[in-house]
Amino acid sequence: MLRRKLTSLLSTSIRNAHNQFHKPISILPPRISNLTPLLQFVECPPGFSNPSSNGYFNHQSTRAYSSLLALNDLRDNKGARKQKTRKGRGIGSGKGKTAGRGHKGQKARGTMKFGFEGGQTPLRRRLPKRGFKNPFSLTFQPVGLGKIAKLINAGKIDSSELITMKTLKDAGAIGKQIRDGVRLMGRGAEHIQWPIHLEVIQIFLSVLGSFLLCFS
Repeated sequence: MLRRKLTSLLSTSIRNAHNQFHKPISILPPRISNLTPLLQFVECPPGFSNPSSNGYFNHQSTRAYSSLLALNDLRDNKGARKQKTRKGRGIGSGKGKTAGRGHKGQKARGTMKFGFEGGQTPLRRRLPKRGFKNPFSLTFQPVGLGKIAKLINAGKIDSSELITMKTLKDAGAIGKQIRDGVRLMGRGAEHIQWPIHLEVIQIFLSVLGSFLLCFS
């Protein structure tokens, strides 16, 4: 009711201003003076809309000159919100009664366990076994003597001190994860011209004959 009265008052004000001054409306009726921030009026272009035979604007022409913000006009875009399917809420929804499970049977009663295929041999038993994982296997980080010699010449490793696995890690000779230890390889053994002290977990026999290894 209030909105209809506001529309009528706005139509009367726009009609009077258009007929007398043909200028933008700047005076509002007293009853809607408090809605000034919510109303925007523009000048009616010639021939755009004329008063009807009874002297009043229709509803569509009034909306063209004013925009009234109301909470009951706020709507989401179509398809922005999708309602959740409510099962078992009557036959009119299409998911009532059996709720999409069908009539009777094991699937309708919900007593199947995961992997059950109706009595036939399930997939996990039809596929053959392949190999095994050794629980006692060890993973080592390999490092060659040539890389150690290169780091010593670059000044990143001090050959006069004990070269531990942490030293090799900090110098970038091995990866960040030492895992089960460091394996010393014989690659580049000809570049070692001085005795060095190494701390490793595994060493190849070919490395022992390449240079003098001192343990502390």
